[in-house]
Amino acid sequence: MKKKLFAYLLALVGMATFSACTEEAGTEPGGDSQPSVVLYQYTVSANEGNADNDTHLRVAVNNQVSDIYYLAEPTDTHDAYIESNGEEAYSQYVVDNGTQATVTDGVADFYVTGLFGAYTITVVGVGHNNSLCAANATFFGYTWNTLATGRVVAALLDGTFEFTVAPGFTLQQRDDNPDVYRIPNLYGNGNHLIIQAQGEPQTETDDFFQQEGVSYKTVVFETMGTPYSYGDYGQISLSDYATYAGDQSYLYYNRLYANNYLYAQSIYTVSAGYLAQGYVQFVPD
Repeated sequence: MKKKLFAYLLALVGMATFSACTEEAGTEPGGDSQPSVVLYQYTVSANEGNADNDTHLRVAVNNQVSDIYYLAEPTDTHDAYIESNGEEAYSQYVVDNGTQATVTDGVADFYVTGLFGAYTITVVGVGHNNSLCAANATFFGYTWNTLATGRVVAALLDGTFEFTVAPGFTLQQRDDNPDVYRIPNLYGNGNHLIIQAQGEPQTETDDFFQQEGVSYKTVVFETMGTPYSYGDYGQISLSDYATYAGDQSYLYYNRLYANNYLYAQSIYTVSAGYLAQGYVQFVPD
């Protein structure tokens, strides 16, 4: 049971809804006169793909839509085309150059993968009378810079258990935001530990972790669910202790040093609250 606490899983689950055309269209199946599409966007799970660069789209259409097409383009390219040619022309451009999606019982599900930077994804429904109806979603695909390789150590503070992950993992920094870090694929492909730095860098004045004189940033973890449960209390989740306790004084123990050494106190919770307290370290090679 305790060992399972440290087989973390990053579950990024989210949904955004985007609609287009008229609000009335598509509300009364069998009585609509114009095509309508409604677009839903989901964050992919680790089992589905890479949440940094892939997105999951679901399209609901009314009975006036015969086909749907989608196209993902860099947002600058998308915006420039519309500025020069108009939205109606872009809808036709998507039909001519995009990918046709399969609609089953009024719904199409598909994934758009390998996106880096800012993208706009446009879905166009083609009506039986060849009229067009469009909806779009945006996505920003993150890129990362590897700072160090090393090993991860996780333990319970009561000393009853320590779990050392095999070496060969990396600490990375997000290119568009230098205050966001991760240990990628720590819990399997696509499962990342996300680390957020706060405030200005400080210099270690004590022999804390033998890091005296080294600059560091205070950090917190992005709260995540794990694939494990604890009896009738349900899913086990992981966060840093300072965030869970709402006590900024505990941030004193959460540090990412300029030499890429990481230490942060962690907390494991279930629906009823506290389960166990521990810590996570990244020790660079």
